[in-house]
Amino acid sequence: MMLQKLSFLCLMLVLVIFAAGCTGTDTQSSPVPASLAISPDPPIFRTTGVTVSLQPSAAAAAEAVPSPVPARIFSGEYRWAEYRINNTITLPPNSRYQWEYAARIERSYEECNGTPAIHENVTVTGDYGEWIGNELVTTKNGFHATENMYYERSTKRILGGTFTSSGAGRNYFSETVPEDVVYRGDHAGGWLLISPFEDLNTSLSYDGKDPVTVPAGTYRDARKYTGNFRNLPRYPMTFWVAEDIPVPVQYRISNPDLGGEDPVQTFELIAWG
Repeated sequence: MMLQKLSFLCLMLVLVIFAAGCTGTDTQSSPVPASLAISPDPPIFRTTGVTVSLQPSAAAAAEAVPSPVPARIFSGEYRWAEYRINNTITLPPNSRYQWEYAARIERSYEECNGTPAIHENVTVTGDYGEWIGNELVTTKNGFHATENMYYERSTKRILGGTFTSSGAGRNYFSETVPEDVVYRGDHAGGWLLISPFEDLNTSLSYDGKDPVTVPAGTYRDARKYTGNFRNLPRYPMTFWVAEDIPVPVQYRISNPDLGGEDPVQTFELIAWG
């Protein structure tokens, strides 16, 4: 039951939103299979990138980075991004648990109840594990989840959305009505904890160059930034950013919603386009 709880604790991370009658003006994204096959259909969205107040840390003092300077975490043109999500927690008296998901996020321009909207779709797949007696039984690619979010284009106000998930033969569906809530970028939420197409409204410290290897490749001159979300002030987050890559090549967030001790989620870039 412990791993069963682990899998579905992650469901509570998702910001669940709903509005009936949301229709697309662009080509609708088809469901992504477990292999996360690439589809070039979604239109390109041009982002202005993230500008945060950069605070040099002691580790970066030798590089004489001026303060403040813009730190661009998301920039350039891209339609979609894929990440491997590595989850690790400790549940005393047991040893440390580790499991992975694969996530793909896409963005398109659509309409929701006649309002010009931005549609973000996240598809997550992974193994599903649960304890049956004293035996841990794992179903390969047995967990699937889809998160749809709709924002008003001009204000980023939440218009609605849906969330579904399935694992071990059990299906879950959640929905809520729209709210006068605007995406602010200073709180963690959703499967990716951030929205890679939106501003990250928080202060980050530059910790210098730090090489990193992810499925997308090795980035020897990656820039490292650290900070905190407002709703998780005691839990650090770290980003690795590479030149000419419009999304973080890796980011790591301590996420208490996973439960247990020392809960950490690491997001490693697989591909983007």
